[in-house]
Amino acid sequence: MKQIMTACCLALALGLTGCEPSSAPPIENLPWQITLSPAGNPQVFQVELGKSTLKDLMSQVRSFPEMAVFAHEGGQRRLEAYFGTQRLGLFDAKLLAELQVDDATLTALQTNATKREGMASGYWKHTVAEEDMAVVNALLIRKLVYIPAISYDAEIITQRFGTPTERLPSNDVNVEYWFYADKGLAIALNAKGSEVLYYVPIAGFAALKQELLEAKPKND
Repeated sequence: MKQIMTACCLALALGLTGCEPSSAPPIENLPWQITLSPAGNPQVFQVELGKSTLKDLMSQVRSFPEMAVFAHEGGQRRLEAYFGTQRLGLFDAKLLAELQVDDATLTALQTNATKREGMASGYWKHTVAEEDMAVVNALLIRKLVYIPAISYDAEIITQRFGTPTERLPSNDVNVEYWFYADKGLAIALNAKGSEVLYYVPIAGFAALKQELLEAKPKND
């Protein structure tokens, strides 16, 4: 049933985006609609990676995210805005933004956190306090993670996103990465789960590629 629904939804999307009447407004906010700004940054879902702020993204999706600092026992830290499932264009997808932030701000956010939870991954989740949201809202988006509710196969991805610059295996036998260096995009094709799309500024693409290829399988 899932495969049938996936095929129907994608067929509808491909038909709508390929055969729009000239008088109809164009369909926007599709995950393959990636352009480059004059500065060379990828633009998708009406935001520019590396230039748009969290507040800009919130205005586009019209939703408030769950904000948290994730701090690993090994010292790694990141600040995430999790929007949950959103309707973007024609499709529902889970949306997450990782923000560009310095160490001092991360430390302050951790100190002021309203809740601290341990996770199986070795990270501690520190929920950002409401009074710190003014600071967080002004931070730049360094990565967008898009997890579609429907599955993409290799044919659909090639048709809509083009031929990747590289296809590489991951440390998970079920996952293969398709890298689009000229778009700041990486796609994780999962034979047994949801695909995951990662969008970053071109300048951050090499770091994203290294991060993904070095990541351990989640069931380890």
